[in-house]
Amino acid sequence: GNDLAFDIEKAKSKVNEELANNFGNLISRAVKLSAQTFDGTTPPPTSTMESTKVLAKSAIRVGIDVYERINRLDVEGAVGAVVELLNLTNKYFGDHAPWSLVKEGKTREAGEVLYSALESVRIASVLLSPVMPKTTERILRIVCPDLDQPKMSDALQWGLVKGGTPLDKNLKPVFARL
Repeated sequence: GNDLAFDIEKAKSKVNEELANNFGNLISRAVKLSAQTFDGTTPPPTSTMESTKVLAKSAIRVGIDVYERINRLDVEGAVGAVVELLNLTNKYFGDHAPWSLVKEGKTREAGEVLYSALESVRIASVLLSPVMPKTTERILRIVCPDLDQPKMSDALQWGLVKGGTPLDKNLKPVFARL
């Protein structure tokens, strides 16, 4: 039979760009800043900003899309949809700059941004769990330890990260660069 063409440099680039840079950095920044700002815990859940509501709706739509793609055995498309959610979340995070909000004394607003980033990380982890079970299990233990045996339906709900959940300020990188 024909061997599958495999480009190791392309694979490394994908891991570095989409996982280490995109997902890993988002996890690290959101967890560390949340822990520093909210006494070592996740911020309380809030959704007062319009951009937060848009992110929440987008995350739920991605959950539905991924569920449908997995049922069609379109794993690449499903993973691509999750990467788009992570891109959207990173843009939201950067646009709102919670580190600046903290410096300005806008802790509630910073908390909303940080909580929303953690919630997106949770949803992305649930959606990626069929293709990355060990890694996503580790991520879920960090951001939502109460979510035991996550189900795909957990990705169709916004707000499962509980405020006040203990976080590790000294979090080690989830994804190593290759």
